[in-house]
Amino acid sequence: MIRFDSIKGYTALVTGATSGIGLAYSELLAQSGCKVILVSIESSVSHIATDLCNRYGVESMGIELDLAHKDSADKLYAWCKNNGVEVDILINNAGIFYFKELILLPQTKVEAMMNLHMVTVAKLTRLFAIGMCDRKRGYILNMSSICADMPNPGLTMYASTKAFVKSFTTSMWYELRDYGINICCVTPGGVATGLYSVDEKWIKLGLKFGVLATPENIAKRGIDAMLRGRRLITPYPINRFFVWLVNGVPTWLRMKLKRKFL
Repeated sequence: MIRFDSIKGYTALVTGATSGIGLAYSELLAQSGCKVILVSIESSVSHIATDLCNRYGVESMGIELDLAHKDSADKLYAWCKNNGVEVDILINNAGIFYFKELILLPQTKVEAMMNLHMVTVAKLTRLFAIGMCDRKRGYILNMSSICADMPNPGLTMYASTKAFVKSFTTSMWYELRDYGINICCVTPGGVATGLYSVDEKWIKLGLKFGVLATPENIAKRGIDAMLRGRRLITPYPINRFFVWLVNGVPTWLRMKLKRKFL
């Protein structure tokens, strides 16, 4: 069992907390002795919170909330204020993924991704950072992606919104530094989760050859980087190599791949 003893007793809030990397973050924080608030669109969030409480002996609660709306962050922050919750660790993890040309995506999905990846992340970061700065204590971790550095056909909205998260978090790192608050951006590559709707056999193959990482390993590296005061982390050297490789693909080949897969 992995523990980060320095944050024992802290209150952590994790978005997208019922599956994948978000669930791994929640588990790791509970193992470390944190009070954990799980936020998710899934109705199972309360059950998962109860399970963490029973297994690790920490206080945990679930909030069912769709964060893909412009006022979602305000509602979540208001809930914390009204219930006397002071968040010491904020994990902005919730995300959605579409692989499709932008003009073919329904406007509702475009707005949902923009709200979830940009508006909600920026608002939650700002709102909770204010209290952290007053208390001189706190950590924030924002999840981006290596796609932020390699825009490609079919990933127009996903890559650009994740680029926002990376730039926003990096800038905030400098702003919060004098207050003793650390904010860290994690830019993982492929992760073995249900986000990409990939067949299970390909996920197993990706894990076998090291192309995909497990949610647990990403969560461990992310929290470790956050606690060490890192500004930005791209787990595993292969992901940095992959960014370089993809960005070197000539236009003619990109267009050929686009016409084949989109």
